[in-house]
Amino acid sequence: MDVGRYRVGMAELLEESVSVVGETQRSLGVAVDGERESLQNVLEEDSAGAYRILCALLLHKSKLHMRAMLRANSRNSIHSLAVQMRPILECAGQIVHVFGTSLTAPKEVGVKAVLEYVNSDFYQATIGLTKGDIGHTELLKTISDASTMSGTNVRKGRRLRQTDKVAALRGGEAWYRHLSDHFCHGDKADWSGAPWQGGVGPIDLATDFTIAGFMDYLVKQVAVMNLHAALCPVDGEVDDGRIELAGAHLQKVRDTSESVRDSAVAAIKNPENGARDQ
Repeated sequence: MDVGRYRVGMAELLEESVSVVGETQRSLGVAVDGERESLQNVLEEDSAGAYRILCALLLHKSKLHMRAMLRANSRNSIHSLAVQMRPILECAGQIVHVFGTSLTAPKEVGVKAVLEYVNSDFYQATIGLTKGDIGHTELLKTISDASTMSGTNVRKGRRLRQTDKVAALRGGEAWYRHLSDHFCHGDKADWSGAPWQGGVGPIDLATDFTIAGFMDYLVKQVAVMNLHAALCPVDGEVDDGRIELAGAHLQKVRDTSESVRDSAVAAIKNPENGARDQ
């Protein structure tokens, strides 16, 4: 019963997190599905408009995949759930990196590091999406011209790997590699093995605990992402109330996780007490 409660508890936190992240996104005042003109207005009216747009888009993307995770959980599809986790972690890692770097480093250093990161991400994404239709030289010139026009004089940074997007998260790179190797067309998937290694089988105690554990890690990273997103200034001001709410939610996630996970582990160690809902 306790393992079942662990899974239900994590699913409830994930569903709550969708709403919490949505509130943070709305507080940024960016219409993510709006006209190009509305986004341009944000850029012109707010010196930190580019950060707001980037943050809002990443929050919106993470919500879409979080909802897909909830559907995968309801269908007992651990593979679908794991596949949806990766882009959420990418969104979380980028928000933590951008706002962690921009706020903790000296202003000039922080801005330069963030812009180099964004340029590298733009370069890698464009090369991949256009499948070579836009060449290396042309793309570098586009980045260089944009940097010159903005007065930042920041060129393309170092090569950006997918794991770099999650490096700012605690355990992010290890989790990302595991999901990639075992669930996302990696070469380590064992379809007849344990559920946490990509195995497919009946929904049993191990599957319940694995799904709960995946959601457990994910909701913590989402809460950390939301806290960093709350640091994004709007019209030059940071909303202290939003930060307090985000911090309180992060603490709630951690406390709930510790409580239900400890109960589940204790139940597994003492199976005579019954660990799974019947």
